[in-house]
Amino acid sequence: MRALSLRARLTLWYSVALVVVLCFFGADLAWVQGRLGVRRIDRELTGEAATLATVLRNELNENASPAQAAEEAGRTVAALGRAVAILDESGRPFSAVWNGLDLHDRPPSATAGPLAWTVQTPSGAWRVHTEPQVFDHTTMVLLVASPLTDVRREQHEVQEALFVAIPIALLLAGGGGLWLASIGLRPITDMARRAAQIPLTGMEDIGHANRTDELGQLARAFNALVARLRSALQTQRQFMADASHELRTPVSVVRTAADVALSRDHRDEADYR
Repeated sequence: MRALSLRARLTLWYSVALVVVLCFFGADLAWVQGRLGVRRIDRELTGEAATLATVLRNELNENASPAQAAEEAGRTVAALGRAVAILDESGRPFSAVWNGLDLHDRPPSATAGPLAWTVQTPSGAWRVHTEPQVFDHTTMVLLVASPLTDVRREQHEVQEALFVAIPIALLLAGGGGLWLASIGLRPITDMARRAAQIPLTGMEDIGHANRTDELGQLARAFNALVARLRSALQTQRQFMADASHELRTPVSVVRTAADVALSRDHRDEADYR
């Protein structure tokens, strides 16, 4: 990571965050799509159960035997690929067209109330809806079920679409993120180039001091640092000039005295001292 440029690191982190978001979004989308499909099946089964109840009531008005009425109603309402059963209050069938549905446990009795659940069978998952009804003091349980093959196929299609769309979105987002990072970091690159060209003398700076964003704060801080550096250099030069001036006078006096002392070939020791 340290070997990468800031632009590459920003793009990489942006891409990683986008992958996580897209994965969560895809999982949530597949889950919601499955839930919506199951709800659609539940609505269809509820409507089919209401139709079955109406037909059964009409058949009971015409036939005295509940078994015969259930048999006629089951054949009338039975749909291709769906299971339709009319049970007594203890769960034994009067009439049943299972169409491949295999209930491992005994169907619920009338005391269980309206139920809707998913059953896993060797042929696939089924959505089962049961609803107790009272017909002329006779309690019957209406069972309708539909395979979830279409729902599972829709979920699989959504997953395949996500497997194709997520990499494409990631590539587009990565390219867009690299372009945006380049645009966002361009002022910093310009500031670095101007900072490298600033002389130690003069009044030049990196500019951008009129911006109100973070780049403006950075520019103002850097310009203030350059100003303090120039002030320190000016103070150092002034100190060196003053020190040179202060040291020049005593050195001149010492040199003049030495020249005078050495102007004659011979002097006494007291004269030299």
